[in-house]
Amino acid sequence: MKTFEEKLKSVLNNTPDNYLLPFLWLHNEDDSLIVKEIEKIYESGIRQLCMESRTHEEFGNADWWSDMELIFSECEKHEMGAWLLDDKHCPTGFANGKAKDPEYAHLAKKKISEIHTDVMGPVKNGALLINTRLCPGDKVLKIVAYKRKTGEEDLYNEYIDLTENYADGMIWFDLPDGAWKVFTVYMGAAQPDSHIDTLNPEAVDLLIQAVYEPMYEHCGKYFGNTFKGFFTDEPLIMRGAKLPGKGNTAFGGIMPYNQYVEEGLLNEWGADALLCIPSLFYNVEGLSPAFRVKYMDVVSMLYSKNFCWKLGDWSRAHGVEYIGHIIENNGKHDDLMSGAHFFRALDGQDMAGIDVVLDQILPGFSDHKLAVPCSYDASDNEFFHYTLAKLASSHCHIQPEKHGRAMCEMYGAFGWAEGLKLMKWLSDHMLVRGINYFVPHAFTPKYPDLDCPPHFYAGGHNPQFKAFRLLMEYSNRMSTLLSDGVHKCHAAVYYHCESVWAGGSYDDCGKPAKVLADNQIDYDIIPLDYLEKAEITKGAFKLNQESYRCLVVGESEILPIKALRKMKELSDAGIKVIFAGEMVNASCEGENIDFFKGENIVNVPYEHLAKYMRNCGFYDIELSVPHKNLRYYRYINGNSEIYMFFNEDAHNSCDTVITPEGFNTSSYIEYDVLENKAVRKEKSDGIPIRLAPYNSTVVILGEVGADIPEYTEKKIIDETTLPD
Repeated sequence: MKTFEEKLKSVLNNTPDNYLLPFLWLHNEDDSLIVKEIEKIYESGIRQLCMESRTHEEFGNADWWSDMELIFSECEKHEMGAWLLDDKHCPTGFANGKAKDPEYAHLAKKKISEIHTDVMGPVKNGALLINTRLCPGDKVLKIVAYKRKTGEEDLYNEYIDLTENYADGMIWFDLPDGAWKVFTVYMGAAQPDSHIDTLNPEAVDLLIQAVYEPMYEHCGKYFGNTFKGFFTDEPLIMRGAKLPGKGNTAFGGIMPYNQYVEEGLLNEWGADALLCIPSLFYNVEGLSPAFRVKYMDVVSMLYSKNFCWKLGDWSRAHGVEYIGHIIENNGKHDDLMSGAHFFRALDGQDMAGIDVVLDQILPGFSDHKLAVPCSYDASDNEFFHYTLAKLASSHCHIQPEKHGRAMCEMYGAFGWAEGLKLMKWLSDHMLVRGINYFVPHAFTPKYPDLDCPPHFYAGGHNPQFKAFRLLMEYSNRMSTLLSDGVHKCHAAVYYHCESVWAGGSYDDCGKPAKVLADNQIDYDIIPLDYLEKAEITKGAFKLNQESYRCLVVGESEILPIKALRKMKELSDAGIKVIFAGEMVNASCEGENIDFFKGENIVNVPYEHLAKYMRNCGFYDIELSVPHKNLRYYRYINGNSEIYMFFNEDAHNSCDTVITPEGFNTSSYIEYDVLENKAVRKEKSDGIPIRLAPYNSTVVILGEVGADIPEYTEKKIIDETTLPD
């Protein structure tokens, strides 16, 4: 691994390391077109690529393997690496068509759902006809009656097991006084879906047999050298399941289920777990929050173990790596269209990963929702500007196996209106939030290609292609400086996944994150899994090489008791636990939380949060003149401290003096990464920063042995007014 001094010298000599692996779309075209496209990737300053399989109709057949051999030989010639999107269709899980083969129907996704009838008691010798409301193949698991609250759809935690009274499609029952919902809980096939059950290890074996093993059989000699690994694209647990909105208690649709989910629920909850399943769909007083969170735990851990870790372990055992991303769009990272829990869904991968496509992030919209051409009408500004990138960078900061690597698939499907100016802004948006690997979307040998433009070369028809190299070289230089070291910040923001599933009132973690970022206070997003593993010292808790002095929790009405106990442990060690918005008022399990208090557990309204944080010293930099849209990233490498600054504003320049934490030097390096020019400056009372909109710079503190020229102040010698 290079020292920081070696890194700085390499970028100044324009020989940075490679952090780019753009998609190369393949359509079984003529070999000469593929060779030319690889040459154009190389000309762009890029030294890896990722082969896009969905566009190649011969995937897995003779023409596909012929193209693989051609691409690997060309990459070898150029000393480039290659990755592969790991299925024929997106999302991953199609298993090259095997998932829809009747032979493998037992590996298809399964659902659990319910049908119910409202019954007014008392009832003696009552009966309900059940089988007419079930589909062929549906299996009745439990029949249970829950008592209803007066005038509400909510239910009391009072139920009667009627399962043993079910026979021949009929349920016979007696019920006491009151209004009851009689639930039939059943398992059946999910809606027609040509993708494997990602909770089932046998189904994931099918994907390995259909895609991974043939790749090794045909191209094994390239594994671990030219072939770098597999890229999983947007796998999911189940379509159609719907989590409740904020403060809403009803789940909708269907929920994933199989024998492994059932075993997990019985092991984690107890023998009556299946009788509690109605509490997923309706709010059962004193039951739903705990059971829903437990269900999420079971499902997300099955996904993590049986899908992500399984594919990752197979890849690593064969000398390659495993990367990719789930669906995070508009906050989907914590529901069943993804892996139900962002961090668990990606723990088994070798990089943290996200994507941004379809105009979801645009300059100037950090305070506004944005109309987008997606399955939803408007993008959530708090999620896209303050959560998305930080999920990935936080993950690579706290999980040692990621080695500090966070990847973003980007530029894709923004349309031809997306030029290099916007691409540069998007790159800086990600870099300043800790993303250091990029999958630019996309190169294609086909022209014209109407599929998800822009395309970077486009058969020579993209007028900006000549300058595209400048952006790629810039990205590699910046990523070289912001890799192989340690990110530093003081604040951790609690990942809100359990709050979502508990069904109470809550704020996404993007809400407190926005307050911090807009006031130049950096943060990582930390899930409970990692919080529980943290090393606690006096006044800080540590994860991997990160150290945090406070934990900021967005409004969360209900939290797991183990989360509250851990937060109390932090507070007892002198670490501030700061609830923004309303304070927690209950545990999921209904246990008494009177213990949850102390001088370090505080409730700070959002409008006072930034001031409180600064009064406590939880910040890295001070600005002489505030600028809401100035973003920064603090990175330590050896004896050097690197700050990236980016003016994310669409219109307003930033002219301020920045005083970094502990700044006591008269000499620092200012590096214009786009121009690739560094100068040494002298200043004892702060660092003047002047950035026009869209512009970025890097400031380096500490001893750097590279030969950096002294800065010479420019003087105006003459002025000429140019005519219009």
